[in-house]
Amino acid sequence: MLATVVAVLAAIYFGLRQLLWATQDAREPPAIETALPFISPILGVLRWGKDYTVQLRDRTRAPITTLRLPGFRLYLINSPQLVAAVQRQTKLLTFQAMQDSFARLICELSPTAIAAQDRTTTTWMNGTTQSPSHIIYKALLPGKHLDDMNRVMVEMLLQRVDSLVGSGEGYTGGLFEWLKREITVATTEGIYGPGNPYRDAKVRDAYWTYDSGVQFLCLSPQLAVAAQTARRFLAATWCTYYSTSQHLRGSALIQQRHAWLTSEGFPAADIAALEVGNGIAILSNTVPTAFWLVYHIFSNPAIYAACHAEVAAHVVTSPSSDPSARTRTLDISALKSACPLLLSTLKEVLRTYAVGVGLRYVSTDHLLGGIHLLKQGATVVMPTAVQHSDPSLWGADVAAFDYTRFAPDAETQKQRARINPMAFRAFGGGSTACPGRHFATTEVLVLVAVLLMRFEVRPAAGAHKGSQSTAWPVATIKKARMTSVMPGPDADVRVAIAQKAEDRGVKWVWELSAGAKGVVLAAEDGDVEIEGREGGREGVI
Repeated sequence: MLATVVAVLAAIYFGLRQLLWATQDAREPPAIETALPFISPILGVLRWGKDYTVQLRDRTRAPITTLRLPGFRLYLINSPQLVAAVQRQTKLLTFQAMQDSFARLICELSPTAIAAQDRTTTTWMNGTTQSPSHIIYKALLPGKHLDDMNRVMVEMLLQRVDSLVGSGEGYTGGLFEWLKREITVATTEGIYGPGNPYRDAKVRDAYWTYDSGVQFLCLSPQLAVAAQTARRFLAATWCTYYSTSQHLRGSALIQQRHAWLTSEGFPAADIAALEVGNGIAILSNTVPTAFWLVYHIFSNPAIYAACHAEVAAHVVTSPSSDPSARTRTLDISALKSACPLLLSTLKEVLRTYAVGVGLRYVSTDHLLGGIHLLKQGATVVMPTAVQHSDPSLWGADVAAFDYTRFAPDAETQKQRARINPMAFRAFGGGSTACPGRHFATTEVLVLVAVLLMRFEVRPAAGAHKGSQSTAWPVATIKKARMTSVMPGPDADVRVAIAQKAEDRGVKWVWELSAGAKGVVLAAEDGDVEIEGREGGREGVI
């Protein structure tokens, strides 16, 4: 019997090897992880998790490779030059198809909605119209609509943070939990308007339950009972929001999104279901980004001093001999255009922690760069961590957190000139660069500026799990989910947030100048006006 089992296993093994050899075109990128054909990549993911693609890059040092799994193939790209080549092929190598597939996994769409997705994507693929994503998210481009959203969001954010002053007690508790609550309310207020369902704590809790189960919804819905329950509750909530016309009091983004989906034949229930999934785009990455920026600024005296000085330089204090009549004014636009070290710290946070994966569906056979054959039906994979952790792109200190890395002084400017712009992938890239990056970045920068100017943020007793130490702990992302784009910390950090003594009695005025330029965050932004640029949904924020 043992001999029979061995013979069967040997036959299966050699049969799989033969199948791999027969179906792998010599012009395709070299196949790797073939010790156990079609199985080794699965074992690699189970062993290394989010670090698997970096391990493969370090072992192969190849510009592009093929991973063969049961039923499909992945083309793993390590070269920034090939990333650029992929981004130029917006239809042959399409992100829209991947987005549609993801929405079906996490939003539980009806056959009618799926047919509408296929129809709109096919129309775009075969014509000259803009992609569905470009149409839906135009309101997020720098301009009047974005300014309107920013003003509502900032007003709510400032009200929420001001409550720490009004109570006189500040806040003591988990930093991530506090940011999650405040950012969820402020962000959604700017988007959904006075009828914002996220004002209800039950809705917020349901969303974050849903968010925590997304990876299981993608793998097997049976493993995500709590997430499914939360999804149904949220879908019903959004049905009420739209059926009572609350969206007409919301942002241009929501109004345009609803109008387009309706015009394309999406049923009302599916529009509500898609809005549940839309929370991932507007919340799931903004909160962790804010956490890591606050964590690094306030836990490092050098970073704190540099960022505080930059923001303080743009604060205008009204002359008054009466301390109770002092007014301090800050134009928020300065945070995005005249605080290079603050922006550099933010970008270094994104470089260090972003672990998202850019995906493209190969719609037809294509020779990438005129060399590498990509077969129809395969998936192109561009891991952010592969680009962000490559010493050949960033230098020998790639593993260090350097808050000046992106700062425009003479030394780092010279260094930046040697870095391929495709090396920074926190917001995706090309025509699908994250359109929400300007909205989310404004929110994060305002929040940090308020904390810098008005509050002390220190670790509280118990900041270390199981310890009463009041030193800043080392926060990690070893437990990050495979579906994470910007992961939060493995364990929350307890902090004490209290108003600074010199801030007492001060009235703050936060101005937001309108403008057609967005903050320069990615290669797609450059130094030109962004009005009219198309956007997608890929990326950290």
